[in-house]
Amino acid sequence: MGEWEVQVNAATLVAALLMIGCLGCMVTNGNLAILRKYNLMALGSVKDESPIAIFEVTIGRPVEPFDRRFAFSVRLSSGQAIKSETFALELIQSIATRTNALSTGEWGTGHVSYGVEGYSFVFQGDRLVSFKAAEISLPNGSRLSAILGDSEAQNFFPLPMSKEQLTLLFGKPDSDERRKVL
Repeated sequence: MGEWEVQVNAATLVAALLMIGCLGCMVTNGNLAILRKYNLMALGSVKDESPIAIFEVTIGRPVEPFDRRFAFSVRLSSGQAIKSETFALELIQSIATRTNALSTGEWGTGHVSYGVEGYSFVFQGDRLVSFKAAEISLPNGSRLSAILGDSEAQNFFPLPMSKEQLTLLFGKPDSDERRKVL
């Protein structure tokens, strides 16, 4: 093998190692954090070495509906605090500013989504099957930021919240993965 072939093979090997290393960086240091615990999923953004900024918390999905496993509270912009144990259809309908009958997507026919500020409640009949709290940017530039609190409605954290704050409210996540998104 000539000197030129050795240099090409070495360069190819170095390039391959760099690509594998970069792929590992993207997998382990992605900019989207996905934290899970039972039927709870929290999404957060990660920038460089900054802590996770959780911008969305969802409890309940079609295969594992909302089951009141987690005791927490929400606070509306009016200051009204509502404990999760009281999330009943009549109460949510009375405060909802948006209602959407779902007919497609993951929930499908027979489900209704009620929205208020940065919260979404999906009901099947009178049964709550999913709850979502999020920080939402509206087209007019304003923001809706959900505020989550403990089961006693004493300590509240607005979204985005830290991983430590999420852990205080819901316990340590079972999994924490990173994904690279544009």
